[in-house]
Amino acid sequence: MSGQSRLDGQMFREACVLVETIKPLLAGKSSGAVGTALGQLCADFIAGHAPPLRTEQRELLSGLIDELVPVALGQMIAEGHAPEG
Repeated sequence: MSGQSRLDGQMFREACVLVETIKPLLAGKSSGAVGTALGQLCADFIAGHAPPLRTEQRELLSGLIDELVPVALGQMIAEGHAPEG
């Protein structure tokens, strides 16, 4: 990307709306079911790209997850329900 964080701009705001829409569907489900569902969605996303782009998309997705974990953890801490340990 052009030096701009993926956490800035309209695309991130749109993603936040999608996340808030999806969260109630996942609430109360086991971590295994949620992880498997998210894995299936990621697989669908990557499979939807042309074969030469799949590795790059998987790496971009993995990097984005690494970038978002501290943000999500900060939100959890602020809301008083961060995992312990």
